[in-house]
Formats: sequence, structure tokens, C-alpha cells
Amino acid sequence: MVFTSFEFLMLNLFGLQYESLWSLLLFFFIYGISEIPTNLFLSACLKALKTLEIIQSHRGVFALFLYIASTYIILHIIDRWMASVSISQLGIFLFSLVTGLIGWLSIQQDPTPPKRGSKAFEAYKKS
Repeated sequence: MVFTSFEFLMLNLFGLQYESLWSLLLFFFIYGISEIPTNLFLSACLKALKTLEIIQSHRGVFALFLYIASTYIILHIIDRWMASVSISQLGIFLFSLVTGLIGWLSIQQDPTPPKRGSKAFEAYKKS
């Protein structure tokens, strides 16, 4: 609830316009329902790519780009489909940038997944 309030204040600052309280609540409900699984999926993909040694780090600039892009795409789709809520493209980009940075900073302390073929990977695979 605290994070949603923070997001609401940021979106208002970046130009969010809505016709009614109901449309605003629906907007945040749809945003939350789409953002949470998307971020979990991105986190899992980044760790899998690191484990397979396709990327060097699951916490790098590529992860930052994915978090920003996913938020931008989600908000852009919601903005297009909901006529009762609107936000400018610049507002969507700025909001995506801020929340992407927050999401990226939150994963900086995540443990590095084991490399494929390592003893830790094989122990994890057996469990």
C-alpha cells in the first residue's frame, strides 16, 4: 500500500489524469496485476541467463534496461486501453525510469546464481 501511494504521487507528478476514483483504482489494479508477474519473470530469466553464462551478471545494465522497458510497455498498453486514465509518453518514460532504477537497485543484493556445471549447481539440481 505504501509503494502504491508512492507510485500514485509520482504518476501525479508526471501528469497522470483520471476521470474518477474508480478508474484510478482500476488502473492501479491492472498495473499491479501485470507488473508483479512480469518482474518475477524478468528476475527468473536474468538468473537463468547468468546460470547458463549467456550474460555476465543478472544485476547489470541489461537488467536495468529490462526493468525500465517492461514498466514502460505495461504502462503504455494500459494507457492505450483505458480511455478514462491518461498519462503522457514523457510521464510514462520518467515513471518507468524511476521505478526501473528502484527495481534494479533492489536486486543488487541478490545472491549470484551458481554457474551451470558447478558443484553448487549440481547440488541444487539434485534437490
